[in-house]
Amino acid sequence: MPDPYSLERLEDATEARREAVDRLMDPNNPTPHVVGVADGIKYRHGEPTGEQAISVFVSAKLPDAELRPEDRMPAEIQGRQTDVVEVGPLMPQPLTARMRPAWAGISIGHVNSTAGTLGSVVYDRPPLTTSTNPFVREGFFDKYYILSNNHVMAQSNAASIGDPILQPGPADGGTAPVDVIARLSRFVPIQFNPPTPLNTQSNYVDAALAEVDLSLADRRTYFGTSPRGFRSSNLVPIGSIVKKTGRTTGLSKGRVTNVNATVDVGSYPGNLTARFLGQLVLTGMSDFGDSGSLVTTLDDVAIGLLFAGNRTFGATLANSMEKVWLYLGAQVGDEIL
Repeated sequence: MPDPYSLERLEDATEARREAVDRLMDPNNPTPHVVGVADGIKYRHGEPTGEQAISVFVSAKLPDAELRPEDRMPAEIQGRQTDVVEVGPLMPQPLTARMRPAWAGISIGHVNSTAGTLGSVVYDRPPLTTSTNPFVREGFFDKYYILSNNHVMAQSNAASIGDPILQPGPADGGTAPVDVIARLSRFVPIQFNPPTPLNTQSNYVDAALAEVDLSLADRRTYFGTSPRGFRSSNLVPIGSIVKKTGRTTGLSKGRVTNVNATVDVGSYPGNLTARFLGQLVLTGMSDFGDSGSLVTTLDDVAIGLLFAGNRTFGATLANSMEKVWLYLGAQVGDEIL
């Protein structure tokens, strides 16, 4: 079977490509969301066909029904078929730069900290309905929040409610007041040893929320899409392939290796140690600065909030999302899947 990526000869597409640039990237009349044009191959259902095409890069791929007729992509240009490829906004050093609206996966941090990762934009759990299903809720969302770790946005319990959160984080050049994107709203305190002995601790999450104006942030992930909802860890099979987008290592994939882990995590400020219960263990898919990343399945269901690990030894740790949901009262996506 021929390799669909291998073309013996790329037919000259100069004229078609030039027309595509002129038509779709005209500075005076640009086609919405188009950020680039290139020679490439056609994809169908995510698979390469080997057919030559003009690739049109877009920051967001929308269905035709949501576009004006004049903004819809032509099926072909000068006889060369087109292929729309979603690449997100293109920018240098995307995950450590200033970005408005801010997407999940990029640099944030407490004004007096270094830098971590914006995990997701979430909202308050709405009130229960009269349904017998305890997960069915209704209501409107008047507040939105950035979700990340306690140690990223609340300085490992040392911060005060209302403290400014910067994007990018201070380690990436963020300064107050110009880069303030949110204000610390609530966090789950972490029990540390000392003073609390490890065997009496009951930490489940390293998590915090900071209220944000929705005009300044976006629920989409930089190298992905918006999370559809979350899944309880007892429904996450060992061996599942997962992904995350983080400030330091960008988009990376790994596997779930363990569930219901009890782990001692050290090196918190002051050389403190905390024991966490009910954690997910993943293969090494993170590094310093990725803390706060949302861990999802390949089809964008959130399963965990990344908070610790050791890339050298191939381990990443994540809080289970149902614990984040319970302790912070925050909804990630629209469903519990």
